[in-house]
Amino acid sequence: PKWLPKFIRQYSPGITTYLYNYLDDLSFREGFVSYEPFSVELQNGSELSYSISTNWQSLRETFSPVGIDILPGDYEYTSHRFSYFGDFSKKFALSAAYRFGGYFNGKLNNLSSSLRFAPIPHIQLTVDYEFNQLSDLGVERRKAETQLIGTELRLALNPRVQLISFLQYNTASDRTTLNSRFVWEYRPLSYVYLVFNDNRQDVFDSATGLTNSLRDQQGIFKVTFLKQF
Repeated sequence: PKWLPKFIRQYSPGITTYLYNYLDDLSFREGFVSYEPFSVELQNGSELSYSISTNWQSLRETFSPVGIDILPGDYEYTSHRFSYFGDFSKKFALSAAYRFGGYFNGKLNNLSSSLRFAPIPHIQLTVDYEFNQLSDLGVERRKAETQLIGTELRLALNPRVQLISFLQYNTASDRTTLNSRFVWEYRPLSYVYLVFNDNRQDVFDSATGLTNSLRDQQGIFKVTFLKQF
């Protein structure tokens, strides 16, 4: 519209809904309706938006996020979300979102952010952070906080040869995950993959009162060949 300020490229409000049913008897399982009255794209390519969502959940079994038991039953709750998505064509780019409101029979505050640095097209470093604060949740109306921290490094010799490494730490499960993969497209749509996975987790054994460190490592080599006739 012409009445928009010049720094705004596009204004696009909308409504999004998803509904899911159980396969065995087609009864309702979960769904939401999200209303987005404010969503603008700026001239520099960044975006700002606000949405409000109504959620419905029908649990047949106990659901236990981060060890908090939520009993079977029907739940309805509303949440709000503010988000900013930066211009990722720049060397530095930031995106962030804040969500607050209901979550089953309790409340949830969620903050997520992503910072990307790409000094040249061959190098890209991304750092992600997510914080969750739960309160008055479950049978015992418990509280909990979790954090998820991740970083990804992409190195590209050219579009056909890349090395990608991803490292993540989850405070809820006290788990550290590393994934590194080398990809070479040696001919169109034919690839060589070298993958290394490393998962580490500290688990408390209530029987012995000791904390055990678990470690799982995996190496994968894969070659694909595509022949077109």
